[in-house]
Amino acid sequence: MDDLDEALDAAIAAANPGRALQDLIRARLDLGDGPDELAAALAAHAWTLGEETPAARGLAAYADRLRAGWTPPPA
Repeated sequence: MDDLDEALDAAIAAANPGRALQDLIRARLDLGDGPDELAAALAAHAWTLGEETPAARGLAAYADRLRAGWTPPPA
């Protein structure tokens, strides 16, 4: 999932990271990534950032949402 890690880093660095992460999550779900698989990848990436950083907390929150059945709103 190196390409996903790079895409997550780019989304975090975007001017509107929340929107960029939602767009990335929507695209990955549309490509067939399962929500549990994607949630695990988000949580793993959050861990690499350090759990106290805002970016890590945001990724962890999106991972929790995915596990609870959330899907991003349409673009």
